[in-house]
Amino acid sequence: TAFLTNESRRRMVDVSHDIYAELWVTPETQKIWDDFAQNVYEHDDVELSVRNRYFLEHLKRFIADQRDPVFVNLGAGFTSYPFLVDSKCRSIEVDFQHVIDFKKQKINLWQEEGKLPKRDIEFLAADFSNASDIAKLKAALVEKCGISPTFFLIEGVTYYLEKSVLERLLNLIGFVQQSGSILGFEYW
Repeated sequence: TAFLTNESRRRMVDVSHDIYAELWVTPETQKIWDDFAQNVYEHDDVELSVRNRYFLEHLKRFIADQRDPVFVNLGAGFTSYPFLVDSKCRSIEVDFQHVIDFKKQKINLWQEEGKLPKRDIEFLAADFSNASDIAKLKAALVEKCGISPTFFLIEGVTYYLEKSVLERLLNLIGFVQQSGSILGFEYW
């Protein structure tokens, strides 16, 4: 789904403002997207582009209004948010280990090639359905976020999570966030 999301955002870059989404798109991705649009939902490009733009605009305003902001993207997939905002924002991206490994490899390559700007991104691996992973993630986020205002984002993952897992994530966020922080949340 991370590849398909980028194809949707690429198709409507004038709406999504995700100028880096195209990096993740391959001919295979385009073919899968076309099949998905024909058999499942033909307006995925509209929905995902509007969603990206909505969260991006809120994130930009948050960063502009804060000193030492931290952006935490839970279930980050292959989103481009850290590259679309001011570099003064520290970013923490959380996803499965295999997703993080693949994304880090691609980001390093694209930065070497000059296709992506340098950004301060930390990557944390976690399976949200694993209570031990959530406990480790909570401890890591408390340490890394400290007293900084945070913008937590949960986008495109809620439909994969059982209610108890989602409640655990929301409790984690409530514990980590300081006054003046924001939660961006999309629920299906």
